[in-house]
Amino acid sequence: GNRAQHRVCTRLLEGPVPPPPRRRVGGPGRAAMGKGHKQSKQGGLSTKTRKKSNKNSRASHIARKIRTKDIDQVHDDLKEPNKFLAGVLEKDEDLPGMGQFYCIACSRFFQTAAVKVAHEKSKLHKRRLQKASDIPHSQLDAELAAGMTHDR
Repeated sequence: GNRAQHRVCTRLLEGPVPPPPRRRVGGPGRAAMGKGHKQSKQGGLSTKTRKKSNKNSRASHIARKIRTKDIDQVHDDLKEPNKFLAGVLEKDEDLPGMGQFYCIACSRFFQTAAVKVAHEKSKLHKRRLQKASDIPHSQLDAELAAGMTHDR
């Protein structure tokens, strides 16, 4: 009994026992669990894990993009803003805010009038409104710029 008491006393004097060192998962020479741990033989990342460049301009990305109205269409809508007031628009359950709060410049629907007012203060809305307020180019402008003459 005396030896057991002595062991307990010496452990209390030494202080708390530190936790065992943490093992690093992954890293050189060690396979991590899951995918993405294999490297190519040249030392770089494998082709699956490498970050691809210019992926936003690819045709597949553009085809999947949700298209909004073009600026010339928005310009025509800005001529008649009374069509897009809350109450004049027909109610649609599928749209946010029953389709009542619509921003003409950005062609977006909002949940409430307060959210729409907050959106109208945003930089994105102001830029889009500036672009839409400019007079859009016509086919005649493009042909004159290209040097094609027109006889009238």
